[in-house]
Amino acid sequence: MARVKFDTGSKGCTIDESIDRGYEVIGKVKYGSGLGGDDQLDIKDVVIFPFKLPGGAKWDSLEAVVTNLPANAGYDILLGYEFFKDYIVRIDYHNKQLHFCYRCPEYLESAYTNFDFTGNSLHILLPARINGKVYPNFILDTGAGSTLISEKLQKELALPIRKRPKVIQIDAAGDTIITQFHKISKLELLDHEFKRINTVTIVDLKAFNEVTGIGHSGFIGHDVLEKSIVQIDFWQKRIAILKHK
Repeated sequence: MARVKFDTGSKGCTIDESIDRGYEVIGKVKYGSGLGGDDQLDIKDVVIFPFKLPGGAKWDSLEAVVTNLPANAGYDILLGYEFFKDYIVRIDYHNKQLHFCYRCPEYLESAYTNFDFTGNSLHILLPARINGKVYPNFILDTGAGSTLISEKLQKELALPIRKRPKVIQIDAAGDTIITQFHKISKLELLDHEFKRINTVTIVDLKAFNEVTGIGHSGFIGHDVLEKSIVQIDFWQKRIAILKHK
């Protein structure tokens, strides 16, 4: 059985070479992070990848890039926006449940906040209030284990460091580094308050911001959302965050 990662910040879909069953090749694509320029990109096959729709027996298909994912990636299939675009996706972090609704009737209308994609990015950008001050352009990253903030923001916030360093996976290539976790006393997101976030990582976002053309403040990860329900209506570009009591 293949392991699937759902990443709302990814544009397309990717499958590992190990599960390629000779699917129809429809083209080639340059593939990689792009942070090192075109010289750092590989040429990969694009195939028609068949799959069953969630909750039913009907088969559908997506265009997917075939690549050799890192051995420690933890997944064989990555599903991004091209899969999500017609769905309302409900992620219950607290109960570890995932629900898809295909263009279903509206619900939780009063709790929704509209969003839009900026530039060529498919990231959901939200403002966050940290220790009383609002900072723009945080990416809501359903694929991130911990919250990341930029070095620039850390210089302003001077967040305290936890005593013990931890080894964490820091990028899509599977590279790991020794890093210090920092602490945020209080973070507010879409009118919800999250306290005592102890696994914040500081990252250099200069290259990423240059490529995207956006001054990102950081990424909101699982350590903030772990007691929440995140509901994203990709079809109508709306989002709601509900906290478990």
